[in-house]
Amino acid sequence: MRPSIAGAALLLTVFVSPGLAACALASQTSQESAAPKTTPAASPTPSGLPRVRLVATGGTISNRSGGRLNAEELVASIPGIERYVRPEFEQFANVASGSLTLKQWVGLANRINAVFAEDADLAGVVVTSGTDTLEETAYFLDLTVRTEKPVVVVGSMRNPSALGYEGGANLLEGYRVAADPRFRVVEQTILSLQPEETCDCSESENAGDDPCAY
Repeated sequence: MRPSIAGAALLLTVFVSPGLAACALASQTSQESAAPKTTPAASPTPSGLPRVRLVATGGTISNRSGGRLNAEELVASIPGIERYVRPEFEQFANVASGSLTLKQWVGLANRINAVFAEDADLAGVVVTSGTDTLEETAYFLDLTVRTEKPVVVVGSMRNPSALGYEGGANLLEGYRVAADPRFRVVEQTILSLQPEETCDCSESENAGDDPCAY
């Protein structure tokens, strides 16, 4: 029976198997910027809970009227996060997903690889993305991130200024999946999380044919 994760309106979860990194990662140059500063969320969270890192890139989930939400503000919007994980966060970018360049995609994969290499005790990573390229970002990371730990790509359909904004709830489910050891798998899989079920969408090609596709 598949695990059931309730309350997520739109999530793509990528489980990455080792040995799938693209050759482009080998060309990382010394001109790339220094690693972003990582910050633990300021909340009374039990120390025994798993640690999960948010790597924020922007997208609708951050696109508040009057100014984009940063990674810290996104974590602050998550209801009850301290019950499940010790959240950490860092800002990689803060733009619309269509504005991310291929060089930035390679940089994002390199950064996630570095995060796991530097912190063996980290349970998983959550990445925010705009929904325009969320599936493409997830697939690219599936090919280029060297880890068996979950990397969860999260977006929202509504912006933070809209009625019914679901970003905080989606992030909560993303953090919970990234922290759950059941989602450490060997085979590569792309999953779409919807209310009451987790659907395997690794072979989905047509949204009209698959209820799990978007």
